[in-house]
Amino acid sequence: MPGEDAAEYEAAQLVVLVADDMWKLDRLARIEKGITLGRIAELLGMTQTAGKAGRTANALMALRACDYLRPWTWTRT
Repeated sequence: MPGEDAAEYEAAQLVVLVADDMWKLDRLARIEKGITLGRIAELLGMTQTAGKAGRTANALMALRACDYLRPWTWTRT
C-alpha cells in the first residue's frame, strides 16, 4: 500500500509466522503431554499398587499445578 515500507511489512509477516509456529509447537507439546500422562496412568493401573500409585500421581500433579513443586526440584540433589 502507498506509504508502507515493504521491508517492514515482510519483517512483521515473518514475526507473525514464527509466533504462529511457536503456538502450534506449544499446543502439540500439551497434547503430547496429555497422551503421555494418560498412558502412564494406564500402565500404573496394571500394577498391584495401582491405588497408591494413582493417589501419589494425583498428589504430585496437584502440587505442580499449584506451583509448589517446580520442575527444577526434580533434578536437585
